[in-house]
Amino acid sequence: MSLPVPAGMQPILQAAIVLSPTTPQRVLIPDEVEGDMTFTFQLCSDVTDPESYTKLNIIDDFHAEIQIYNANPQLSVRPTELISAGTYKRDYALYTTYELNREEVDGKRKCLVGFYTERIDHGSKD
Repeated sequence: MSLPVPAGMQPILQAAIVLSPTTPQRVLIPDEVEGDMTFTFQLCSDVTDPESYTKLNIIDDFHAEIQIYNANPQLSVRPTELISAGTYKRDYALYTTYELNREEVDGKRKCLVGFYTERIDHGSKD
């Protein structure tokens, strides 16, 4: 099973990871131009806001967290829009998305993650 590739985007990585509330997973995006980027996907809870939401937390130029809050364990969930995650090889905008499957008996959840690029138009240098 894989995630659909958004129109106009080029896939650079799709992977299946396993998440639980106590076990985040890291995904490495190799980039020999700007430097490799590590994204940590983690399940979180927010008792002050019962809604399900996703938060991108940029730690530095090479590390970011994708925090998935209050995901209903009985449902498969995914963001409604691509998550803008920076740039890739200077000439591409980098995006990510995921599909978090329903919770398994042991509390773990399979999560499909995808990273996509779209060429940046830097304009002409006249």
